[in-house]
Amino acid sequence: LVIQRRNQLLLVQRPAQGRWAGLWEFPHLALLEGEEVPAAAQRLIGALNLQAQLDDEIARLRHGITRFRLRLHCHQARHRSGRFQPGDWTSSVWITPQELPNYPLSVPQRRLANVLLSREP
Repeated sequence: LVIQRRNQLLLVQRPAQGRWAGLWEFPHLALLEGEEVPAAAQRLIGALNLQAQLDDEIARLRHGITRFRLRLHCHQARHRSGRFQPGDWTSSVWITPQELPNYPLSVPQRRLANVLLSREP
């Protein structure tokens, strides 16, 4: 989920252990059985302690990790109110799209960042 506040985007940092430890990413979650993507996005917005207007899907990406296949349904949301609550992430920052190259991202997250950068005027 790409959450935009004015001209800034929310990035969160992964914990120091596990896959992609310490890397930055856009907030995300796995779909529950039978859950639709917009409902999952609203669930994530609530879990982050934010209120946001969910917009259209901006990209669909696929990524393979050894025997796993990820399908990313990437939506954008406009921040309305609330202060970010970290949950599973250790830190957060609001950055401009132009700052994305300064943050270490996993390959699928970098692909999403490139989609966003290609949309910039």
